[in-house]
Amino acid sequence: MSLQPVAATHPLPNGGIDADRLMARHAAMARVGQTTKGGVDRQALSPAYAEACSLLLSWIEDARYQVRCDAVGNLFITRPGTDPEAAPVATGSHLDSQPTGGNFDGVFGVLAGLEALVALDDDRIETRRPLQLIVWMNEEGCRFSPTTMGSAVFCGLLPLEEALAKQDREGLVYADELQRFFISLGLTSQSAGRYPYAYVETHIEQGPLLEQRGRTVGAVTGV
Repeated sequence: MSLQPVAATHPLPNGGIDADRLMARHAAMARVGQTTKGGVDRQALSPAYAEACSLLLSWIEDARYQVRCDAVGNLFITRPGTDPEAAPVATGSHLDSQPTGGNFDGVFGVLAGLEALVALDDDRIETRRPLQLIVWMNEEGCRFSPTTMGSAVFCGLLPLEEALAKQDREGLVYADELQRFFISLGLTSQSAGRYPYAYVETHIEQGPLLEQRGRTVGAVTGV
């Protein structure tokens, strides 16, 4: 699968989205946990996963974004708005993968969201609401079951204590692996902050429907 830049209908003053920068970051991220078959193996809370998060944070170290990690490991990167009391408009996805994951599954939603924030910085555009990039923890659920664990805890659908007690096939406990992750990135567990005013996620299609129908983009109406 390859990505082609698409011209914006309402471009930002100085050019907006930088497709070359976006694709260069995709290429760099694809080298983290890469497999011999060209995909990636970045299971939740593995060393490769921590490296992927570290790489992401290195791309914003000079920005004025606020970075926090909640008690289950979801990562929240917030670009402040002019109204500090306003709930954020959020986007994001996940950086963890299946053992034989693809280079765009999940990561596209993260890096596209980052590019949107950086493009606004480049054009010196302020927003009233904060803009937030969320990296959901253990979305794939292949190491620690169930899937969508981080988002489920965030939404109140899964008790935090139940998530922290999960074990992988080797008997390693989620809470212990999460603590190692925090230490490796120099993070601590914090409150997730305000619940988003709105959330949108860009994601690749994992099937043939768009190609079969000659479509380039689709809106999900059910899962």
